[in-house]
Amino acid sequence: MLFNSPEFLLVFLPISFALFMWARQRSARLALTSLLASSLVFYGVWNWRYLPLLCGSVVLNWYLAKALVRSRSRILLAIGVTFNVSLLLLFKYADFLGGALYTALGWQWQALEWVLPLALSFYTFQQITFLADSYRRIIGEVALKDYFLAIAFFPHLIAGPIVQPKELLPQFAQLHPRIDHEHLARGLVLVILGLAKKVLIADPIASYVDPAFAQPSTLNFVDAWTAALGYSLQLYFDFSAYSEIAIGLALMMGFRLPVNFNAPYEACDIQDFWRRWHITLGRFLREYIYVPLGGNRCGVLRTCAAITVTFAIGGLWHGAGWQFLVWGLMHAAFLVAFVLWQRFGITLPRAAAWLLTFGSVSLAWVMFRSNSVADALVLYETMFGLRGVEWPILYQGLPGFESAHFVQSPFFSGAEIIVLIGLLALTANTRGVLAHATSLTPTKRVAIGLAALTGMVLLNLGQATSFLYFNF
Repeated sequence: MLFNSPEFLLVFLPISFALFMWARQRSARLALTSLLASSLVFYGVWNWRYLPLLCGSVVLNWYLAKALVRSRSRILLAIGVTFNVSLLLLFKYADFLGGALYTALGWQWQALEWVLPLALSFYTFQQITFLADSYRRIIGEVALKDYFLAIAFFPHLIAGPIVQPKELLPQFAQLHPRIDHEHLARGLVLVILGLAKKVLIADPIASYVDPAFAQPSTLNFVDAWTAALGYSLQLYFDFSAYSEIAIGLALMMGFRLPVNFNAPYEACDIQDFWRRWHITLGRFLREYIYVPLGGNRCGVLRTCAAITVTFAIGGLWHGAGWQFLVWGLMHAAFLVAFVLWQRFGITLPRAAAWLLTFGSVSLAWVMFRSNSVADALVLYETMFGLRGVEWPILYQGLPGFESAHFVQSPFFSGAEIIVLIGLLALTANTRGVLAHATSLTPTKRVAIGLAALTGMVLLNLGQATSFLYFNF
């Protein structure tokens, strides 16, 4: 089920929430049991055949973690990490790796065409953190039911935030029978705002961007830049919307999930961007891959190597395709350049630093969104004028365009880029979405505004569209 589907909003959420509230007034354990049951139903509705995989993975990791707390065995930790990574390799990368190997050998690869188990990438990372934290004894022995719920909790299960079990387990232990009506109200505000970002902003942008990326060779100069900027904004509004809905749903039930976005397009350097974008993924990559590889403690060369390996893994985590690996390596190159830049003490004016950062990120998003590396290279050629520079007919007659070559594009009129620049400015004002939602004073004006926004969302729901990170 999608968060923006009528089935979720009008059937699953009211029933599961009412059941949780009823159980909560009787006992915390019963309430947690009801949440676990609802979460398994939520996952099973998509494809019940993969439910045993989720359950088996959770149970095995729980046993491994229990043994790690007692023994602190590195061999056992390696076995656990290998098991989780192997699941990813089998279900997500078998086709990709097999195809690459067979192509290199000149053989024909028969595609497996397996359906990727929903949320596999997310719960794999969560379980690796659990094993590592158990090995370090940051987490002690926990009840299987509590750990199962920490992994399967439906608000974050499908597409994050990547919640580490150590963040949720104490909250489960402290669940109070009394219903916090303020948390309920503020969580609902976050859900409404997230749905609005998805339905009213991200989806309309997608209706322009998707056809353009499907035919990269037919785009002109302005089309290519519009598509690149459009996807940068679509991805932000879509994914941050999912995160805010997830945080809001959890808050309605009295649980706090970590913030996942903090105005990333305000960043003036690439390191700051990764402190603001998909914060929980960046945290995992930093704490569980980059730091164990040496981080910034072993000299510049080791730091640059650790960055490269970390972001290569981060790129491939997003998908089984060369474009994802190249996207990860592009960000590795940006960060290595930033490390060297800092060592030489070079500084830029704030506006130039922002433009360089946002421009680099947007160029990398082109690789991320394209169906192949070849398609991305075609778009880059067009964006940098290597296929000629053509302007929309809408610009005809404007000062400075007297001798320009004009074309009629089937994708964009030329006005869209102005709207997108306005939306880019709006992203700078979304830093406080979480803060506003948790500090709004309940007034008649606020209630009317939220009711109007809810009405607009409901009127525009139509056929629910998938979130971009729904099945990574």
